[in-house]
Amino acid sequence: MGYLSDIVIAVAFDTREQMEEVLAVYRIDPRVQKHDIMKSWKLCLDGIPPYMVYAQTNVKWYYTNEAVAAVEHIINVCEQFGLAREFDYLYRIVRIGEDQSDITVKESGNDPGHYLADFLQDNLCLARRIKCTL
Repeated sequence: MGYLSDIVIAVAFDTREQMEEVLAVYRIDPRVQKHDIMKSWKLCLDGIPPYMVYAQTNVKWYYTNEAVAAVEHIINVCEQFGLAREFDYLYRIVRIGEDQSDITVKESGNDPGHYLADFLQDNLCLARRIKCTL
């Protein structure tokens, strides 16, 4: 069956127009088209700030997998636009694997006012819970 993970990737933008520019380039990537990745993203163009979220549970999240690379290509597109056009964006990745210690939280982008970081940290974080079914 393989090793399974839960993954959430969220990307927030300063403006709707900037998000739409990034999406226009992201959508034309051959891997994104081949694996029909856009159908798995939730787009909130009218959010404050505008954002997009990819969330999957019990998936084989192997970085050598072409579909995984297609999903994470959004990060490359954001970085390129952030450098070339100097607009604000921030992405946050939270992944939990089957092993208790296998947790990844990664955040990066161009967010000088920390407005996007505050938004993503408030809305995408790990939560510890105790489950008792006795």
